[in-house]
Amino acid sequence: MQITSTTDYAIRIVCYLAAQSQMISTSELSQELSVPSSYIPKITKKLKQAGIIKACEGIKGGYQIAKQPENISLRDVISCTESTMAISRCLEKEGGCSKNYIACCKVHQILMDLQNIYNNRLESVKISDIIRPGKDEYLGKFYVIIKVNLREKDYECIYSHNHDVYEQVKTAESYDDFIKKYAEKYICEADWVNVQKCLASENLTEHLVDGCMEEEIFYRGIIENNATSYVWMKASKYVDVKENTAIITFHNTKVIPNTIVTMEQELRKKEQDVCMELENATINLQDGFLSEFAQDEEKKTYQRDIIHNILNGLLSSKEMTEAAAQLGMKESDTYRVVDFHTITKNVQRKYTKEQLHEVGVIEGELMHLLPDALIYRNMDQIVMIQQVDSDQTELEYQKEMEEIEDVIQRSILYRKKDTDFQIGIGKSVEGYQRLKESYYEASQAIKYIEIIRLVTGDKNKSVVHYSNLGFFQIFGKIDDMTELERCIPDTLKKLYLYDDEHKGELITTLQMYLRNNQSIKKTAGAMFVHYRTISYRLEKIKQISGINFDNANEVLAVSNGLIIYKMLKEIE
Repeated sequence: MQITSTTDYAIRIVCYLAAQSQMISTSELSQELSVPSSYIPKITKKLKQAGIIKACEGIKGGYQIAKQPENISLRDVISCTESTMAISRCLEKEGGCSKNYIACCKVHQILMDLQNIYNNRLESVKISDIIRPGKDEYLGKFYVIIKVNLREKDYECIYSHNHDVYEQVKTAESYDDFIKKYAEKYICEADWVNVQKCLASENLTEHLVDGCMEEEIFYRGIIENNATSYVWMKASKYVDVKENTAIITFHNTKVIPNTIVTMEQELRKKEQDVCMELENATINLQDGFLSEFAQDEEKKTYQRDIIHNILNGLLSSKEMTEAAAQLGMKESDTYRVVDFHTITKNVQRKYTKEQLHEVGVIEGELMHLLPDALIYRNMDQIVMIQQVDSDQTELEYQKEMEEIEDVIQRSILYRKKDTDFQIGIGKSVEGYQRLKESYYEASQAIKYIEIIRLVTGDKNKSVVHYSNLGFFQIFGKIDDMTELERCIPDTLKKLYLYDDEHKGELITTLQMYLRNNQSIKKTAGAMFVHYRTISYRLEKIKQISGINFDNANEVLAVSNGLIIYKMLKEIE
């Protein structure tokens, strides 16, 4: 059916009278509502007969609402002016069907269901709902009807108030895809799962009774694409397996079960309470975290400064005692300083942010492995002060550090990082006053690791105890390292000059020859060349430098010269 102009005018009049709550003249109704004045008496007569309004004649006469607005439904008003409320002729009276198929016509049953929905919908909307201020949550023009063919698995939109729904039907790949897109656009996200589960194609034929089923679900519909505002809506499905048909409807709802209303009220209250609790908790956590973080950072910075000053001898005796007390150290205990270095293997040996982060990771691993030690980090350097057993031998402690180095190296490989992790060990000292001595030795051990690798031939050697440096300890006491150049024999300098000019391998051959106790065969094997090649190079070395390999003192001087030259290169 289609609403007539008379019904349209009747609805306007009733709503206006309900909003004014006083006697209103015909001229005012005509002027305010754009209704022809000659037409008003015809309409008001029908409304008066239905008991919706009352009339008063005379100069001050007019019309006034006769009932409370909440007791007047939209159906009450429409039925006054429309000749029929039926949406189809077959629903008006018996015999309305031209072929008399009412008893077996499935379309008739569907239309009957739609008629009931239509009547109930109009009955549920009260005049008070229409005239109340603000956005109305029940009166949006919202109605969608979808017909699904259960056998063919296809579907069509029979009716939609919104043209966009027709477009969604065209673009959706399937019925389930349409329901998904429809939910995302028109339904609050919190209700997506329930609606899609109820209307999914695989669930349309569940819980059937004699091949039929009727079910409805309430949900929150989005208002004008505003995800924060919603109205209560209802989705219904009517399934008839014998006809292979399912009818799906989406529409506004006024009559909401008490459980839904209660749920909404509790949900809103709970959301408010939770938001308040979260806000308070967040503020408390922020305050607590920031305070704790600031205190922790301040403590770490203070501890780093204390350790730095102790190890570098920057404190007086009194200040040293106070600082040691802050760190829990006693003069009667035995301590040792260990220097950990993380050397980046790139050519520039410059640290990126990622590499510095890796140093921080290693610092954390050391703290985990050595929980009782005092550990602080300075860029790429990590220094540890550890209380040790005075009866522990140097060899035992070195093995302990080698185990630590092995764990860290495996962790570095697991993270696929390119970091050379080195450990320098200082001597054990009694009391904290001599920690500077142990720190000096640990840092010197780190300084000469590359030289030790060169001398021993072990490129992977990463743990060095200062006491094992031997005569290399002398180099640490030389202020001007360039003076060491005088210790390099002139014969060796000639070889370096020749190799630089000819890009030769005489120096490398000489190093391997001396390391293999002047064995041509072993040297050839170590360098993967023919022994005649080694013999030729040795003759060349003798011609250029004049080295006498039979003179033990000269050979020792050359060996030391090779080491000193390497040291000077590393220092550069």
